This record gives sequence, C-alpha cells and structure tokens, in this order.
Amino acid sequence: KTMKKWLYLVNTFLVVTFGTFRLGLRISKYHFNALKSMIADSFFLGLYNAYSPVHSSYVSSYDTWKQRKGLQKSLTRQLTDKLDNEMRKKVRGWVSGVTIEFDVNTPEYTAIFPNGRTPFNKGGQNERVEALKTLALAMVPYSVLDGIRTEVEDYYTVMNTLLETQKGAIVAVETASNALEVARVNMSNAQFANLGALINKFVTNLSYIESFFDLKAIRSKVQLIFTGIVKPLQIKNIVKRTLLPTDQVIFTNDGVTELRFYKGAAKD
Repeated sequence: KTMKKWLYLVNTFLVVTFGTFRLGLRISKYHFNALKSMIADSFFLGLYNAYSPVHSSYVSSYDTWKQRKGLQKSLTRQLTDKLDNEMRKKVRGWVSGVTIEFDVNTPEYTAIFPNGRTPFNKGGQNERVEALKTLALAMVPYSVLDGIRTEVEDYYTVMNTLLETQKGAIVAVETASNALEVARVNMSNAQFANLGALINKFVTNLSYIESFFDLKAIRSKVQLIFTGIVKPLQIKNIVKRTLLPTDQVIFTNDGVTELRFYKGAAKD
C-alpha cells in the first residue's frame, strides 16, 4: 500500500507554478520585495541574501525566454507571410515567363513544372522552400531560362536562410524554456525553504508570515496535480475536467502494481 504524501511536505510553490512561468515571476518578485523591505533585520537580511541570486536567475531566464519567444514568433510570421503571399506571386510570374518559351502542353514545361504550382503552395515549410531549389535545377538544361533560374536561385537562398533562422529560433526557445524550468524549480525550492525558516522563527505568530508570500496568486492557481490511492480491482476517478487538444496529461504510478488509465466522455 502506498501512503499519500503528507500535505505539509508538498512544495506549494513548485505545484502552483507548474506550467506557468508568468505566475512564477509574479510570486518571486513579491517574495523578493517583501524580504528586501525587511533587510534592516539581520534575520531577513540572511533570507534576502540567499534568495536574491535565485530570484535574479529566474528573472534573467524569464526575460531571455520571452525575448526568444518574441523573435521566434516574428520569424514564423515573416516566413508564413512570404510562403503564402510573396512566393505565390513570384511563382505565378515564373510560370508566365516559362510559358513564353514553352507551351504548357510541351515536354519541356512538364519537366520544369511536373506538378504545376502545387509544390509551392501546399505542404510543409521545408518542402515548399526546397521546391524552389528543385525548380532551379529543372531549368538548368534550358539556357533560354537562365534569367528566371537566377531569380529562383536567389529567392531560394533568401527563403532557405529565413527558414533556417526560424527553425533555429524554435530550438533557442526550447533551450531557454528548459533553462527557465530549472530556474523555476530552484526558485520554488528557495521559497519553500524560506517558508520553513519563517515558520521556525515565527511559530507563535504564523499569520505574520503571510505577508511574505503572494497568497492571492498562489491560491488562485487552477489545480494541476491530483493524487490518490486505488484499491485492488477497483476503478477510481482521478479528475473531471475539460481538456483542450493541446493539453498534456502525465501519469505517475508510485506503486508496484500495474495501473491502467483512460480518458472518457463521462465520469463513469
């Protein structure tokens, strides 16, 4: 039988900030400023000095994450706009240029545009950009199209550079997110440690401790973690909640017995 974790050993700060870096920033700033206002007292100065680098690391990691997310969003918008507007216009122009030399019913035209404009208008970003390179190569045998081929090659270079930059920005966001997650855990643990220190110091006046933590933010957080015990051969409802298509559910079995989980349209 697995014993349920004692409530007072659950790191509240770690739980409520799970999946929300913004809330982590809010409660960290609140706690940091609350301690800073009391540094004239040597006890609080000690807590402040210990928490300050943890807080600074979180804020710095958060700012980096936000900056990289903004850049990635901007690059994605640029790439999408070029693919869906600018490139379509250019392809139409190239098709017109080719038809001046080769009628659409000729083998030459088919060799250059075997699938018409579809490869440039549909498919993933990588495939659509690579279609430009394929087009340029298809024009090589026809010197009369050298001018158009040069335009295609130049545009491929522009689009491929933008694509690589955008994909690199996605990786950069993921890297920053991982670093911020580490900072979130450190920040949550530091606040939990300070809570313990404050309880030890003010055990006879616990209400005083509340002013050092953003309780409004902490208490308003939607519950994300659910625990329970399942008896042998029984079914237990974990939670009833509407899930969005992008939501993720993580199950952890702390026992030695195999458990099966399922999601249904109704509680039963």
